[in-house]
Amino acid sequence: MSDNQKTLIYGTLFVGFIGTLYYFMKKEESKLAEIGARTVATISQTSGDRMNCNFTVDGKNYIAVKNVRDQYLNDGEQYYILYDPTEPNNHTLLLYSEPFLNSELEWDTTNVSSIDKPIQVNSNYRFTYSVNGQTFTRFQEPPAQFEDMELITSLPVVYRSNKPEIGYILFN
Repeated sequence: MSDNQKTLIYGTLFVGFIGTLYYFMKKEESKLAEIGARTVATISQTSGDRMNCNFTVDGKNYIAVKNVRDQYLNDGEQYYILYDPTEPNNHTLLLYSEPFLNSELEWDTTNVSSIDKPIQVNSNYRFTYSVNGQTFTRFQEPPAQFEDMELITSLPVVYRSNKPEIGYILFN
């Protein structure tokens, strides 16, 4: 067998493996969307390429370890998370399009300074905002099917008063 044939065979197997992995990930996401329960998860230990998503179900604490989607996540951020009620420790989906704005914390608002439209549909917006002369860059997944770039530049950014690097565009 020639080297070109081996390369073709290994390449085909690799692409097939990636496709199968993607299929099962999407299948699990669909299952969680149907049967999953929601709660709030707090992000911690965001250094490196992993982060912890800490959440509580029926008084029991769980930690879901996830790959870090981007370098702009910060310890202390909170997002809604879907979990399988029968196995909360094994099947979770962090909802990056749904940050949780804890009413017990103090929040302020500002405006978007700049924004880049995502290259792919349902991808993150990269945006910047300024607080007290300091500029912060964030990525945020918009709600499903949101595409109005004209509107998005006029939407407010809400940020934590004591930790302004945690900020979100308010889509609703």
